[in-house]
Amino acid sequence: MAAIEAILSQLRLSPTSTAMETVETIKKQATLLQDGVADPVPVKAGADILRAFLDQTLKQPTGPPPALPPGQALDNFSQALHHLLNGSRLFTLRARAARAAIADRASREAAPGTTVL
Repeated sequence: MAAIEAILSQLRLSPTSTAMETVETIKKQATLLQDGVADPVPVKAGADILRAFLDQTLKQPTGPPPALPPGQALDNFSQALHHLLNGSRLFTLRARAARAAIADRASREAAPGTTVL
């Protein structure tokens, strides 16, 4: 979760004007984060989830992202990016909730003392 929040913070601080610039900023920030931790796997997983979400949304800036009501389309990259950054708190809240739900379900399946990879 920290990786997602850090990357979103960097996007707020680094103005981009194209989808490609935005994706490159995400890649650079993810690499910096991964290089700065002993175990880069969780950072990579968070960055990959965010990058996939942003890729999907930014590839089609004229279509309505899932969070918009039907009939409300974003008509350019700037609006799409603005929507993503404003909705970033909701994105991280949903990611945290999903992580907690996965942990809850997995805890019922894993016996005490076992290792889950």
